[in-house]
Amino acid sequence: MVHVSDCAIATRFRHKDAERFVSVQWSDEPVRAFEAGLVITVFNGKGVLARIASSVAAAEADINHVEMADERAQATTDIRFIVAVRDLPHLEAVMRALKRTPSVVGVHRLRPNRGQLSQRDS
Repeated sequence: MVHVSDCAIATRFRHKDAERFVSVQWSDEPVRAFEAGLVITVFNGKGVLARIASSVAAAEADINHVEMADERAQATTDIRFIVAVRDLPHLEAVMRALKRTPSVVGVHRLRPNRGQLSQRDS
């Protein structure tokens, strides 16, 4: 299993069982897109999902999964996406594009195993 460098679980286990840990490096040239989970908080309204999808497409990323709660009575709602991007700078560009999209209140990335999309946790 690969953990990010700031993972609290990996840090705890590394101190207990250091010989089981191996440092890894990613290739400079990705061979395929990677998936990232995003939560986008939006003002509820007509066409919001279409505007978000358009922003993701304009940033040259793909949407692999969308999950949205039925919160029509609320002023805002969270839409959870899994997007396919080339690398971290590409993900950051997608997030910037989303933040500039009308009706978007905020965007943040979901980290693995921290309460993200139900169908992609495996």
